[in-house]
Amino acid sequence: MTEEITYPRYRWLILFLGWAVFSLCTFDNIMIAVRSHDLIPDLGLTTSEFYLINTSTSIAPVFLCIVGGMLGDRFGVKRIIAVGAILATAGSLLRLTATGFVPFLLCMVLLGAGIGVTGPNAPKLVGVWFPPRQTSIAVGIFVTGLGLGSTLGLALGPLFPSWRSAVLIMGLLLAVATMAWIVLGRDRPKVLQEKGIEVAGVPLREGLARAVRSRNMWWLAPSYLLVSSVVTSYAIGLPHVLEEAKGMSPETAGMVAALSVVGFIVGSLFWTAVSEKVGVVKPFFIVCTVMAGVAGLSTYLLAPGFGMWVVGLLPGFFMGGALPILMQLPIRVPEFGPRYAATPTGIIAGVGHVGSVLMLPYMFTPIWGAAGPLVAVIFLAVAIAAGGLLYARLPETGRKAWTSWLAEAQAAHE
Repeated sequence: MTEEITYPRYRWLILFLGWAVFSLCTFDNIMIAVRSHDLIPDLGLTTSEFYLINTSTSIAPVFLCIVGGMLGDRFGVKRIIAVGAILATAGSLLRLTATGFVPFLLCMVLLGAGIGVTGPNAPKLVGVWFPPRQTSIAVGIFVTGLGLGSTLGLALGPLFPSWRSAVLIMGLLLAVATMAWIVLGRDRPKVLQEKGIEVAGVPLREGLARAVRSRNMWWLAPSYLLVSSVVTSYAIGLPHVLEEAKGMSPETAGMVAALSVVGFIVGSLFWTAVSEKVGVVKPFFIVCTVMAGVAGLSTYLLAPGFGMWVVGLLPGFFMGGALPILMQLPIRVPEFGPRYAATPTGIIAGVGHVGSVLMLPYMFTPIWGAAGPLVAVIFLAVAIAAGGLLYARLPETGRKAWTSWLAEAQAAHE
């Protein structure tokens, strides 16, 4: 795709519709993290079971992210995002029928299945509907859905009369967003079809082989695993840690976590805009991952005092600079591009969900129990910084790099 193509304004509606589905899926998932005060006694859960429920939405995506990505490259984004949104809606609303740990866990897995099918197609949607000069900021906007859904889930989740009322209201809103996507969503702009540019129809085996053989993808996958699992663990685990270790109320602990996610929203837009202006992304990514760990540890150390509120926004602010950079790589490197972007995104997302499943219940909680909450928080800080260092082995994909690749491709075509 070249800059000569005029992309329709309808692309902003497409972005908003996908963003809305993504935001509400995130809200429906994360709000459970701040309902420990009534969900645990109502369902008779242990702390480990509560954490497992909150991270169980990452179980199905371990496999379905890959499937969702492959199907997105094969059939286009409209149908596959619609399937994922329907699964997520069903999983969200079926939680109303749960009476114990196992039924609630299965519903969360179904919600996660929808997220797993939908998520890998977000970068592809952006790559198909937006010109290269706007893909970075469009991915940043899309990632704000993760931040906004988490912020509102953490801040508003404790305010519902019960966890059942929260599930009912937010599940119905997700159903509305799903219907809007089914009616108004599109696979690609007509201009791409007119110019003969193919963005779907990739044979499943071809898409998978291209992704698996990519050396870049296997450096990207562990970096994504560490960064995304720490982002998830921090948002979900922080409220309970602050309640147990610092004696804070559920409402206050939820607001601290929500403050960090507000920072995530701001950081998603700020860092993508700045890195695009400068023309490089790797230095920003490494700085953001290291500083995210430092800021998260500082927030815990300063809680519950005034300093906690001063620095509480910063962990998310720096985390917000990391995820968009990770997600835009498949649509920008020449070996993938928009046509092949969903499959590698699905693979790295699946690997990331492995980390999200394991991080809180099987790493963070045992470390907390054996060495105390401070050491457990330090573990998260080290993990996200390590993800930044792994990214240093990947190619630069900022503005200067992709304009050079476009010029080379056009010269070769001529």
